[in-house]
Amino acid sequence: MPPSLNDGQATALTDLLEAELATLKSLAGALDREHAALLKGTAEEIEAAVGDKNRAVAAHREQQEQRLRWMSEAALPSSTSLTELAAGAGEPLETHLQQLVELATACQERNRQNGGLIVKQEQRTRQALGVLRREEGGDLYSLSGARDHSSESRIIGKA
Repeated sequence: MPPSLNDGQATALTDLLEAELATLKSLAGALDREHAALLKGTAEEIEAAVGDKNRAVAAHREQQEQRLRWMSEAALPSSTSLTELAAGAGEPLETHLQQLVELATACQERNRQNGGLIVKQEQRTRQALGVLRREEGGDLYSLSGARDHSSESRIIGKA
């Protein structure tokens, strides 16, 4: 059974959820900037975007901890879910909770996509290094367009 919240508690919880929503929106923006930087590929932009993302994650985590502290101070059981809290406070909180769930899901998906981009870029970088080092599996082409498998390779720094 969801706990019944008085008006003051419902207002406090609404404020806390709005703050969490704001931190998630900030995280979504940071993930979008990270995505753009990964596509562009400049190290400086990627570093800046990752820093923004890390700060947004930390801010969101802090906001969640504030809500948990509020629950403890309000003598609400720590096992009480957000769904139960929202049900005990009425429709405005249920709307906020739905927005939080949708945005958190979208952020997870964006982060997963960015991770996929990072993996692909890492593979391309390894392949490029393999070509430069003439490692096995890195077939090159001669001026005539034929595959060159010669073992007369030298590291580019020694060429």
